[in-house]
Amino acid sequence: MRAPASSPEAEFLEQIGNVLPRYDAMVRDKLQKEAAATSNLATHVRAIQTAIVNYATKVAAMVDEEAAEQLHPLVERLSAIRWSRCPGTTGKGKVSYARHRRTC
Repeated sequence: MRAPASSPEAEFLEQIGNVLPRYDAMVRDKLQKEAAATSNLATHVRAIQTAIVNYATKVAAMVDEEAAEQLHPLVERLSAIRWSRCPGTTGKGKVSYARHRRTC
């Protein structure tokens, strides 16, 4: 049984019917933006690269040219970056830096 055209229920249903297409368009737009944001990894890659460069710069700035004993710990800190770029390694293994340098 349908409500008469002048009833409050009919007005409410008519208003909902008018709003639904706009709501649907808003939801679709939001989903498309989210999909585009997750599919574009270039932004994330650039952010990671910037963080790596900043870290390496800060570690390199810690080097005192006259204190050679400081060099080995700093090289070990930076070696994680090199290991992460070497194919087939995860950087978590117990491979010496010298051996790693020969293989990658």
